[in-house]
Amino acid sequence: MSQCFTGHTIDALQSLHDRLGYWLRLVFDRGFANESIVEHLQAEGATFYIRLKAGHYIELDGQKTEIKQLVEKDTTIRLLGMTLRVVRSPKSRHASEPWFILTNDMSSSRNKIVKIYYHRFEIEETFKDTKHLFELKRLSVLKPNSLKILLWLVFLGIALLYAVTKPTKVQTKHTNPKKQTSWVRQAYEQFQRELTSYRVLTGLMTR
Repeated sequence: MSQCFTGHTIDALQSLHDRLGYWLRLVFDRGFANESIVEHLQAEGATFYIRLKAGHYIELDGQKTEIKQLVEKDTTIRLLGMTLRVVRSPKSRHASEPWFILTNDMSSSRNKIVKIYYHRFEIEETFKDTKHLFELKRLSVLKPNSLKILLWLVFLGIALLYAVTKPTKVQTKHTNPKKQTSWVRQAYEQFQRELTSYRVLTGLMTR
């Protein structure tokens, strides 16, 4: 099952590259810290940022070392014969543990790499909102092509929603990215308010 998942992931990433003609910067959660994925992306020249579990082992100064034992906040390490980098996020009262980010980006600053990974939560919020706001969780799709068409329509709708509402980032009391309101939800709620106002106004004018 794990090998099947890994194979599908690599195939999907390669297919995305082939369609675009270039590699996007790729951000992954801990579930994708797979040797085959890392090796493939490194060989292809793709820039990646993968969160590792604190107990993950890497090679430092010729010694096998747990990620959580790294003293430096930004360390060059060896993994699977590759020279990579592990960046640890700053301590925060909103996070139970720091992020350990494995990357082959050797030029960006530590703060920039942490910020790049931070935006992963926005991607997850978009998927969550897609399921709930657009009620995709109610659908049962049997054919892959049907799912692809549906997703294209949904994300086209999201793009149009953004263009129409031009949502701005709302400051909330939550600094934890998991507790902040996504721009998709902000835009959707703004659109619903304006639609309601339009219907009320139209109803008054037709009386």
